[in-house]
Amino acid sequence: MQTTMQKTFGCIVVIITTVVGYAVRANAQEFLKNSIKIGAGIEIVENTKLEGVGFVTTLSYQRQLKEGLWLAPHAKHGTYTSWGITDTPDEYFNTTTLGIGLNATLLQVLYFGVGTEVNYSHGLIGTGGEYSRASHYVRSFYPDLYASAGLRIAPRKKRFAVNIIPFTFSIGIHEEVSYVLRLEAEIKW
Repeated sequence: MQTTMQKTFGCIVVIITTVVGYAVRANAQEFLKNSIKIGAGIEIVENTKLEGVGFVTTLSYQRQLKEGLWLAPHAKHGTYTSWGITDTPDEYFNTTTLGIGLNATLLQVLYFGVGTEVNYSHGLIGTGGEYSRASHYVRSFYPDLYASAGLRIAPRKKRFAVNIIPFTFSIGIHEEVSYVLRLEAEIKW
């Protein structure tokens, strides 16, 4: 009788452990479908109206479409100067960007992204320097296409991930080209 009771108790423990383990795993999978990313980096911008180096911040939302593929609308803001660029007048400008793209991971560590953005830049050119004759205010509105690549550190059972993106290249009208190096922290739910 004792052995039958022990076997029954053992079976109940295995069943409860399996159900609890499955429930925890199912809940862990639920929070992986959405995430918010906050990032910061350094960007170099060159176009027909503006040229500079600056600090950028990004805010992004990701929605998982399928395993390893996300739809990602984002916003970016940057403040730039012509610091370190000697063949242009002094420039101080800001850029605000709204975009949407697809992000993907390969082998759970390699991170890739492609998409399109709309940029609004405005600032002051010619506030001093060797090539300055008169200062003037510039506004520029332009779309672009971008591609990015980097590393993704995202443990499966953790709510946090980190993206190290040393390469983001965008090209747009007005001969606009930009390069970004950024780091992103991601909170999954």
